[in-house]
Amino acid sequence: TQSTWACLGDGRCKPAYTGVMCADCKPGFSKLSATCRDCGTLTTPLTALAFFLGLFLVCLILVVMATHSVRVLGVATAMIAFNAIQITAVFGRVALKWPPWVVPVFNAFSFFNINLDLIAAECVTAIRNPWLFKYLVMMFAPVFALVPFIVIYIFGAAYISCVRR
Repeated sequence: TQSTWACLGDGRCKPAYTGVMCADCKPGFSKLSATCRDCGTLTTPLTALAFFLGLFLVCLILVVMATHSVRVLGVATAMIAFNAIQITAVFGRVALKWPPWVVPVFNAFSFFNINLDLIAAECVTAIRNPWLFKYLVMMFAPVFALVPFIVIYIFGAAYISCVRR
């Protein structure tokens, strides 16, 4: 995405930006919502852990809702709310001058769209091309998504076998 506010003119960019039309971040910076942020100010390992634990929690909630006799209306309501949050997060991708308080809301909602920019791969990994890391994570995402379900299944099977004894 083009960061027109990052361009100073005459082919120069603001300090954190580089590349054609100042669309990239310099090393040591991570892009979130078209804004380059200093890796030193981000708590990236903790953010990455929270991101993946949050995904695990969402999977756990989906499994519980699917396996228990929850009223269909409650499941439908939850799915509509989930979709509304995902759609709202998409609005944050539009390059507009949003009020300052709205941008963090869009960023938080983008978690439900599995936004890998939240974990700041440029800061967490030593990979020179963070897009490669993000690409590999997205390609292996179906395999990663199976892990919570397998763990929940194993614990459920162990619980059932203990109750039957």
